[in-house]
Amino acid sequence: MLLLHGYDSSPLRVEPQAQLLRQCIGGLTVHAVQAPLRLSSGSWAWFSDATTEQAGVELADSLATLHDVARSTGCSVQDAVVAGFSQGGAVALAAGFAGICAAAICVGGFLPPGIEPGPTTTPLLLIHGADDEIVDPFYAETTARRAQKLGCEVDFHEVPGGHEWTTDATMLIVQWLRNFYRQRV
Repeated sequence: MLLLHGYDSSPLRVEPQAQLLRQCIGGLTVHAVQAPLRLSSGSWAWFSDATTEQAGVELADSLATLHDVARSTGCSVQDAVVAGFSQGGAVALAAGFAGICAAAICVGGFLPPGIEPGPTTTPLLLIHGADDEIVDPFYAETTARRAQKLGCEVDFHEVPGGHEWTTDATMLIVQWLRNFYRQRV
């Protein structure tokens, strides 16, 4: 599993979720991935808030980073579940709609600039805080509905809280992953 942090952050921010996922699902390998774009604050981002064209180039670099990290761990991104928070969730959705991962999980995220949902066989899980003040839950719900209309396998859960990756969200992911892995056997 590749775990992606949000904008202006680092892999350390998703490490508590990675530890809980490892504890709850025996044998699960989780890699917290660092985004490729270094910000002036010293932290990291998957793409800037620049033009759609610039964000598209940076998003391509971010997807290439996923391939590189997966390869360095001895697997391919096609076999990995990609999960992310906020902007990391946007990258996970991009990977899912591109069909380059086994499953995509988006927590508190959104569709990145220039990405439109398209038919995909990649299972998708979207979780969003009902009181998110940074990314309106409407975006996740709309993305889930559009994906369902395209015939995608998608689950959407609105959870209590704001723009955060809560333990409740992680436990939803654990349940979803257990079902996902059972179906793949």
